[in-house]
Amino acid sequence: RKRGPPAARARGPLLVTHRGVSGPSALRLSAFGALPLAETGYKGNLLLNACPHLQPAEVAEELLDFTQGFHRLKQVGNISPFQGAIPRRLWRVLVANSASGELEAAGDGIDPTKKWEELGRAELRALEERLVRLRLPFSGKDSNKDEFVTAGGIRLAEVETRTMGSKRVDGLFFAGELLDIDGITGGHNFQSCWTTGFIAGGAAAQRVLDARGGQSAAAPTGLAQRAS
Repeated sequence: RKRGPPAARARGPLLVTHRGVSGPSALRLSAFGALPLAETGYKGNLLLNACPHLQPAEVAEELLDFTQGFHRLKQVGNISPFQGAIPRRLWRVLVANSASGELEAAGDGIDPTKKWEELGRAELRALEERLVRLRLPFSGKDSNKDEFVTAGGIRLAEVETRTMGSKRVDGLFFAGELLDIDGITGGHNFQSCWTTGFIAGGAAAQRVLDARGGQSAAAPTGLAQRAS
């Protein structure tokens, strides 16, 4: 059986939007898995752990405690053992296992009006599975206007970083997104473009001046200050 690309992992804040998931952890995943995602045509499954601070057995214990303790007579959809970690609206979706058919996980959904003490073992096990291993299928990607950096490009091993010149083609210089450089944050990517552009521009200008008689390409003072 042909194996797919290795799974990328990320942990951190997650923003659940009307279009899907976003936020720091989602952006990290898209950065770490950029090349494998392109190879698979941007199709796959995101496995979401809504309780990363707990082991699966601890999640199961918290759920079981709610069926026997103070909250046993309350409706499942109204109160969660994980208040503060899982927003109420998301909790109700996880309980009912419904989001316009976009969520897929083991087990049928639970009636949110059902009382905690009425839950059986199968329902608790299915709810635990959705909490620690919720499968979110995805297909496609945002348009170019919604992306802030692209992965891939000229490998740094093929570039003389003091001048950003090509090691293969004399007089050819690279900068910005032509290079195989991409960071998780926009600030890193902006700085990379500014720095490599400054270096490549200065080296290219110096090459032209050298060909004309050995003059020196002095960078404009203001530009040099901003680049530093």
